[in-house]
Amino acid sequence: MEMVTNLIIISSRVWHVSLNFIFKQVNPELTIALVESIEELNGIAEDLLIRSRLIGFLTDVIVPERILNQVQYGCYNFHPSLPNRPGWAPLQYALLDNDEAFGITLHRMSPKVDAGYIVAIKKFAIEPSDDFIKVNEQVFLCLFSLLKEQRLALIFNRGPLIPIPLSWGSLRKTKSDLLYDTLVHLNQVSKERLNSLVRAFGYSPELCLLRLKDSKGEKLYYFDHKKQSPGHRADLEAFGHNFFDLEPQSIPRVAQTHFI
Repeated sequence: MEMVTNLIIISSRVWHVSLNFIFKQVNPELTIALVESIEELNGIAEDLLIRSRLIGFLTDVIVPERILNQVQYGCYNFHPSLPNRPGWAPLQYALLDNDEAFGITLHRMSPKVDAGYIVAIKKFAIEPSDDFIKVNEQVFLCLFSLLKEQRLALIFNRGPLIPIPLSWGSLRKTKSDLLYDTLVHLNQVSKERLNSLVRAFGYSPELCLLRLKDSKGEKLYYFDHKKQSPGHRADLEAFGHNFFDLEPQSIPRVAQTHFI
């Protein structure tokens, strides 16, 4: 069986050192091209593409069909969800809908995002008391565990990886869905519904997605269990949460790894 000698990995630069180490542990001679953006991917020479296997790892880059066809040994992606939740923000919607399990899916890339055949999954249980931060930590542990389980198949077999008999589910969300579902009208939401939204979307100032809208117009707030301050809005007190003003210009770009 012939080995793959060249890997192209698309991921955030945060993961480049770890990914390089994990694959070179099993084959130090492996050539690995690590890229982060579609511009970097498009800059890879065609003669390298046709001698490579491509892996997506927590990336929001959509690989063009042209490149999918050029990469000789197949393109595969680690999707941060089980197959029941293709598309955007799977973890947030799993928490919102009180899913009992979550996990990671390794699948073949196809022109349609999160639609190629499924190679492997790994899952874990979600407890009712788990919040986003706790589940997200488990996601990363699960992700690297599946990566280590599948790395031999990814580099020691040039042929297509073997599919398993699972199909993608229908709970696909888009970026537009996310924007719609996180705009909350305070005069139309129950305390129970807001509790669920906070669990899924209001986990920290840096990654706050909730936009709370009242009669004075749309404004951004974040939720904090621990911070106690008299500065939160009086019209939010009835919901039993601590909400604090968050100026739009102070919000850093949300890491895409949480949504893809």
